[in-house]
Amino acid sequence: MGLDWVLNQIPLTWEFLAGAILATSPITSYLDTVLSIHRKKSSAGFSLDVCAIMLISSICRIYFYFGRPYELSLLLQSVLMVVIQLVLLKLALQHRPKVPLIPTNGNQPTVEVGQPTQWDRSSIQYRIMQALFGSTLILNYHRTIPPSEGVAKKRPFGFWIWDDERIYWTFLLRFCLWLTVFQFILGTSGLYVESLGLIGLMIEAILPLPQILTNASRGSVDGFRLSLLVSWVGGDVSKFMYLMTAEKVAPQFVLSCVIQTLLDVFVGIQYFMYTTGRWKGTRQAQVTVKRQRADSLKRRRRASSIKRDGEIIEMSESTFN
Repeated sequence: MGLDWVLNQIPLTWEFLAGAILATSPITSYLDTVLSIHRKKSSAGFSLDVCAIMLISSICRIYFYFGRPYELSLLLQSVLMVVIQLVLLKLALQHRPKVPLIPTNGNQPTVEVGQPTQWDRSSIQYRIMQALFGSTLILNYHRTIPPSEGVAKKRPFGFWIWDDERIYWTFLLRFCLWLTVFQFILGTSGLYVESLGLIGLMIEAILPLPQILTNASRGSVDGFRLSLLVSWVGGDVSKFMYLMTAEKVAPQFVLSCVIQTLLDVFVGIQYFMYTTGRWKGTRQAQVTVKRQRADSLKRRRRASSIKRDGEIIEMSESTFN
């Protein structure tokens, strides 16, 4: 049994090739971003909301499969997406830019520190949130997003802009736990299953939106990888072609693909306009981008210095031994 036999067993049809490309798209789309953040020691310019959107939507899609099975390539894509986004989230949080100093009325800049969320612990809202997400999550600090990501913007419960990295993992774990519970209770309900699929895919459809807002608020696409944009657009094209040939495709997938493609095109317009200087950010945004570039360079030099010192020590020890 040689290579010819193996090739004969693989149905090299367009549907198979499109499915393989689609299934492995999470790796081809985000691997370069992962390596870039690891190399630069900074996630400036990358929106953490991309991880939130892809993790929540992919997890919903996985549970949707158990209620309404669809193409295996789409399921594999969701599983791989969860894996690569967990790695990306870990790196992005590890190398997240520090909250910058915020000028106050022309005086010396100060660091704006979040305050603990105030809750009425006897309220129904508090008890529901505690049951869903745990005390660690709902008693978090509201972290003000740096100006480069949106001036003084806050979210309910400080969602996905938490200071403590552990809160992200707590949320994801409990999110999966409660979806499992709902699957056992409502898994046979057509309304629940279809709604879950629609929610998951609509969340995925707005994937480029946080990056659009990040680019607009920073007035720059610095830190956003062109390879990621190309992979997004390429993924849209391959997904369209795959959905046209696949047999078991839920209408939610088609609607999601159309919306996401339109947003990806706008990201492309942003990339062109900002890199050619036709669009420019505010003066403050430009200063912030320059500061983040300098911080990234310092981190890279520091990491390189530590690595070089370690190698010198190892060489010295081996010489004496």
